[in-house]
Amino acid sequence: MAQVVRLPIPLTSNERIADSFIKRALARVDPIAIVKPGRILGAVWTSDKVARRQAVGMCEPCWRRYRGWWRAAEYHPDWGWRYLGDCDGCGTRNIHLTLFHAEEMFYTVLGPQHGRESQP
Repeated sequence: MAQVVRLPIPLTSNERIADSFIKRALARVDPIAIVKPGRILGAVWTSDKVARRQAVGMCEPCWRRYRGWWRAAEYHPDWGWRYLGDCDGCGTRNIHLTLFHAEEMFYTVLGPQHGRESQP
């Protein structure tokens, strides 16, 4: 069962406040985050998630390395939106990601403003 972490989002452009918000958020999320173990290859970890039809997040070097896996697995990339999270390919923590969802679940999870970009 997934845990929900609720944090107030500051409505200011002050970088110092934004940095402290990110540090507090990571301190609350890191203990409960499910991340790729260091000894498992990214392709194995990703294929396990695809078999369970879970969302996959990859940084740009990883999705370029595994180019086109989402077509074969019937996943839909959310180009144009950047997410902060842990890469399922290389295991790098707190990096900008592209999110991939199973095609049958894409618009049940994300809104109609997502998925409009056809290319990165």
